[in-house]
Amino acid sequence: MWEASSRVAAKEPHDNTELIRQILQLRAEQAALLGKANFADVVLERRMAKTGDRALKFIEDLQARAAGKFTEDTEELESFKAKQTGLAASYLSPWEISYWSEKLRQSKYAFDEEELRLYFPMNRVIEGLFDLVNRVFGLVVEAVPVGEVEVWNPGVLFYKLKNTAGVHLGSFYSDWYPRESKRSGAWMNYLRTGDVQPGTKREPHLGLICGNMTPPADERPALLTHREVETVFHEFGHLLHHLLGEVEIKSLNGVNVTWDFVELPSQIMENWCWERESLDLFARHHESGAAIPEELFAKMIAAKNFRSATATMRQVSFAKMDLLMHIRTNDIIATDNIETTVREAIKDCLVRTEPKTPTASRRFNHIFSDPVGYAAGYYSYKWAEVLDADAFTRFQKEGVFNAQTGADFVNKILSRGNSADPMQLFRDFMGREPDLQALLVRSGLAA
Repeated sequence: MWEASSRVAAKEPHDNTELIRQILQLRAEQAALLGKANFADVVLERRMAKTGDRALKFIEDLQARAAGKFTEDTEELESFKAKQTGLAASYLSPWEISYWSEKLRQSKYAFDEEELRLYFPMNRVIEGLFDLVNRVFGLVVEAVPVGEVEVWNPGVLFYKLKNTAGVHLGSFYSDWYPRESKRSGAWMNYLRTGDVQPGTKREPHLGLICGNMTPPADERPALLTHREVETVFHEFGHLLHHLLGEVEIKSLNGVNVTWDFVELPSQIMENWCWERESLDLFARHHESGAAIPEELFAKMIAAKNFRSATATMRQVSFAKMDLLMHIRTNDIIATDNIETTVREAIKDCLVRTEPKTPTASRRFNHIFSDPVGYAAGYYSYKWAEVLDADAFTRFQKEGVFNAQTGADFVNKILSRGNSADPMQLFRDFMGREPDLQALLVRSGLAA
């Protein structure tokens, strides 16, 4: 199955190689017509990174800092398999990495994520989230009684968001559970951007938050995984970015910001899902109401960064491949075998396996299935992680429930939309430019 999967988009009659060559060539021609050195410079001119070279240097810096731990991850897994099987240590096959990784994780931490479900009933998670944004950001979420607002499904709820002065900032629908007619994943939509003018009445914004979380079953409430809890908090961060917008020009309000900045308000919310103090607001056993036992919490924290260097390097490999394709386009499309050329350029980011793992170049939908999409922008995943990890250090220093810090985040980030350069907004909140070290520390790649 792995071998068949690895040949998707790489075997006739569905080989994407020539399509990729044409797309890259046309993007390079567009860049030349616009007076840019490459397509990455076209895309990134209006994003935080500004140029392809700067984005590439960021990714290569991250690669260099994670390289040592990445090697340790690989060697540890190879040694573990050898001990378990009684065979000599050797490269793993690509299809067995996940299997042995899970075996190693269980061996090291004796941690079963399913144990946490009992402490994450959906109703408590939502109540805790609303409590948290009240404490940190001075916001009040009010549920509108069922039946007062028209909804498209009985499971959809409607809320109003106000500040502590009672000003109606915005409203939103929540639609958390799967059904046949619903697409997969989790997301936030901004349905309406209200008119915000100084000295006049403020029109509230309207949004939507959706997911496909574990539904109630067998007379038990909906019990979420920890990852699902993170997703709820993540999407609510996007929602806050929209509902708290105070920018007069609608097209610059809310989430209408640069691609490598838009995930800061959402990803920073996930940090509260790991803090004991905030978990105790909502992580309670669905029957007894008890908090997560200290032993289980310790296991959860210990396992958090298991093989994090490998996960980091996987994202680095995608970002580096994307940027090299759009910066060194002519060199890549001139070769007879694009796959071989690309793989050689990113080989130090790939887990060593036997046989070698093909790259995702010919099925890299993020960068090729849209006129722009993530083209020259895949780096933004890690860029935004640096922003949120660094910004959260201020909460860690000043208090995870510090209302003044939260007010600063609202006033300098969440309410500002795209009214100023995003780097300036970050500097306004942190007093300096982002520090990559914060992400390394959070990921367990640095002390």
